[in-house]
Amino acid sequence: MLQINLDKCVLDTNLWKQDGSIICVHPLSWLLDGKGEEILVTSIVPWEELLFDSLNGLFVLHNQPVWHDPQDRIGRLRKLTAPSEMLELF
Repeated sequence: MLQINLDKCVLDTNLWKQDGSIICVHPLSWLLDGKGEEILVTSIVPWEELLFDSLNGLFVLHNQPVWHDPQDRIGRLRKLTAPSEMLELF
């Protein structure tokens, strides 16, 4: 709903931009197969339980700019899921 409201706000206030906002909302529950909260609590990344599709979530997590994260939850997840941490599994 937040993404829809953000897109509507951009449409309503910027007539030149008719295809929605360039800002995307990625709730923590969308990232890492919904295991983001668990990872933050335990500081353990269950690499073997993450589905292949969650790699898109990792890409978003590590490569997209974060404009609002007052609790630094994304920053902490970035550290826990850094590529250097993943390489230890292989």
